Amino acid sequence: MLDPGNVMISAPYYIGGRSGVSAAFGAGTDVFSLRNIGRIDPNSPGGAPLIPVPLRVSQIRIGFAAVTAFTAGAFAFEVHKAVNFTAQATGGTQLTAVPRKTTGYPAIATTEVDAMIADTAALTPGTYTLLGGAGFSTPIAFAAGGSGSTFPCFSDSWAPHDLCPLTLEANEGLVVRSTVAQAVGTGRLFAIIDFLRQ
Repeated sequence: MLDPGNVMISAPYYIGGRSGVSAAFGAGTDVFSLRNIGRIDPNSPGGAPLIPVPLRVSQIRIGFAAVTAFTAGAFAFEVHKAVNFTAQATGGTQLTAVPRKTTGYPAIATTEVDAMIADTAALTPGTYTLLGGAGFSTPIAFAAGGSGSTFPCFSDSWAPHDLCPLTLEANEGLVVRSTVAQAVGTGRLFAIIDFLRQ
């Protein structure tokens, strides 16, 4: 990719997964969390200390699919950029980055890029500060539950219209929050982050 003042070779990856079947995503709770920690130094014994290499996020994809009928209410999710991200969330399923080419790109360990998605309840938040308080805060998507046989589902994505990816330095990340209490019904959240790393 081209970056002002820099010419670098970057490899494309994605990281994502699906939550457990949940009826318990309350308002203001974390349901997905990604933290950029750094890159293992291949020239250092044991790989430590980590090199502070940024991630360039090219796309964020969020989806939700009902499992049982929604009888009332609504739900919404927002994506925020987090800084001073020193500890990952707990209480969910850990995810591993996947290269978008089967050969030639090094694997990324969870000690370098760490992501967590909720199981059947929201995550216990990690230690971070949302950028600017509201963060990277425009809601990614919104969907509403109706009556009886309604099985709401949606998918939405964010990508930079100016072609400049969102940069996550070391100890920065992304947090997906449920901003409206989940409606009466159960479902699964899907989250996928596409990114480049040197």
